[in-house]
Amino acid sequence: DATRDRIDWSDGAVWSRTRPGFENNPDYQAAAPLLGQWHVGDQTCSIDFAYGRAGGLTLTNEHGSPVGAALSGRTITAAAWNIIGTISADDQDISWSNGTIWYR
Repeated sequence: DATRDRIDWSDGAVWSRTRPGFENNPDYQAAAPLLGQWHVGDQTCSIDFAYGRAGGLTLTNEHGSPVGAALSGRTITAAAWNIIGTISADDQDISWSNGTIWYR
């Protein structure tokens, strides 16, 4: 259908998708512009929303290692990696305290 939440099959079967329901969560709304794929050089990393996890984010670095992280204003803290990232005003770069820069 037009909302992309339903598939009507020719045999009469219907598959429906239920949305996760966290779209109205303020933590999700704050993180939404940052979610998805990022890059370090020619390698890929990512930021995902981790509903129910303290801090609300899961970061995956260019080596494929995931870690929980917290977003506060324009700062991301990944305590287990011992780094802090500063998000650019246009949400296109994150400058990490270890000198790494993630970009879109």
